[in-house]
Amino acid sequence: MFDHLRKDLVGGRFVAGEKLAINALKDRYQVGLSPLREALNKLAAYGLLVQENQRGFRVPKLSRDELDDIAQMCLEMEEWRSSGRLLTVTRFGKLTF
Repeated sequence: MFDHLRKDLVGGRFVAGEKLAINALKDRYQVGLSPLREALNKLAAYGLLVQENQRGFRVPKLSRDELDDIAQMCLEMEEWRSSGRLLTVTRFGKLTF
């Protein structure tokens, strides 16, 4: 679910600033509420969605370059997580694997 929604966000299926309708997403992706909410929360944590207080989620207004950078970071973080390697932050704020 997460990967499908991430690809659609990065691929431009949704418009910047668009509020995502939960029921429409459930129908589009043929999933239940729990896996959908889990994917939406994870995407919000990565910066690909904005979570509005008790109002759902919307697509952030990002430039194409910003969106590409976030998507690349998501892929790298997932790779890191599945590899079991340690992640550190240098004193200059850069991530190293």
